[in-house]
Amino acid sequence: MFTKQPSSSHQTDHDDQPLATIDRIHPAGLEPLPTYEPSPIINGSVIGSDLTILGENINIVSKESLQIEGEIHGDVSGKKVNIGINGMVVGTISAESVEIDGGVKGTVRALEIRLNAEAKVSGDLLHQSLVISQGAEFEGSVRRSRDVAELKPNLDVTSQVSIGRSPSSDKSSQSAPELAPDFYAETVDVKPPQKPALQVK
Repeated sequence: MFTKQPSSSHQTDHDDQPLATIDRIHPAGLEPLPTYEPSPIINGSVIGSDLTILGENINIVSKESLQIEGEIHGDVSGKKVNIGINGMVVGTISAESVEIDGGVKGTVRALEIRLNAEAKVSGDLLHQSLVISQGAEFEGSVRRSRDVAELKPNLDVTSQVSIGRSPSSDKSSQSAPELAPDFYAETVDVKPPQKPALQVK
């Protein structure tokens, strides 16, 4: 009375269909998301725009490249020094190559110096090769050095840092006046109390 009906063709077709492809998921004209690629490693150091370095006798030394986006009040030495558009250095810059997009107030000493269009420099430039782009602001003196040794930066940190007290500091500490004591003690002779003499009547 009841007969088993064969499975519908719709179900068999559905089972045989392949999975949806990328073309069916993304609408036509849209490119797939780019794959993540790690940023290249920079062989050097970066001073960020949120960093300001202040103090006395500040000397920053980088044996490789140094990118400055913040503000430094002190001397900077490195193999290659780049000052970003928001960077500022007040002091002496010494490097093999210096490229400036930001501001400098002080002396720049390098084999190659490049002032880009946004640079604002006030000071002295000592160089062998100098490029000043149109739009750069510069006020100071320029001198081309024939001695390469005069322009090479000193990147030896140990020669710039003295460990322990210097002889001058020892002399100053010895010549310091002695502080007066808070109170003065006096010697007092204490005699035992004498008994009153007895009077006999």
